[in-house]
Amino acid sequence: MEEMRGMPVVKHIAEDVTGRMEALAKKGIVPTLAVIRVGEREAL
Repeated sequence: MEEMRGMPVVKHIAEDVTGRMEALAKKGIVPTLAVIRVGEREAL
């Protein structure tokens, strides 16, 4: 994964997901995106 050297992993993942969503949209498939939070959450 040398292309990721110096590039934040999150940015790489976001670009990949965006590219895949655009490719699906060109085929007429509208993907639904879910946001998943990882880690502990503060108590309210």
